[in-house]
Amino acid sequence: MSYRYERYQERPRRQGRSWLVALTIFIWLLVLGCLAVRFLLRPALTDYVQREIAVAIDEDIPANLEAGQALREGLKQIPFPGNIPVGTVTISEEQANSYLAGYADQLGEIDNISVGFVPGDVQAVVTVQGFSGVARTVPTVQGGRLVATNTRLSQPLDSFISIEPLMQALLDRLNDEVAAQGRSVTAVQIEQGAAVISVE
Repeated sequence: MSYRYERYQERPRRQGRSWLVALTIFIWLLVLGCLAVRFLLRPALTDYVQREIAVAIDEDIPANLEAGQALREGLKQIPFPGNIPVGTVTISEEQANSYLAGYADQLGEIDNISVGFVPGDVQAVVTVQGFSGVARTVPTVQGGRLVATNTRLSQPLDSFISIEPLMQALLDRLNDEVAAQGRSVTAVQIEQGAAVISVE
């Protein structure tokens, strides 16, 4: 009688332990899955998007180029709108979006992008494969060049794509054009609806 009672009492404990083991395994699989997305899938997708944009701009981009370099080479094929004067250059949201709209067919895997300027921040609503996210960056000046700082992308896109390389490649394109015209950037200020850049 006591033996049966002991066996009856032990059953729930075994069942409880199996649930605990299953839960532990599930948590570890979830952690490993997140790490795989962050450190394997995300860099691969970022490279893929960069290369697709580069090839959409210039089909003759060499296949052996690293994705970031391919993107920078591709962006060189996009003409810059006019000469950069010495002094203060103001770029409005309308001008920036009009310029981007002219190259909508060459954005590769990016379905749409629209830029907005709010005090201290450049924001861009980016749509990739039907998923939208807001990219934000704070441009600063270092050594006469514009540099993207505090760059981030909202979820869910940030889990799969890093926006930093694309943002910096765009600024590098602007920096190269400024340098090619014998100019340098001394300051940048983001105001409501406009970016104000000081050039000398």
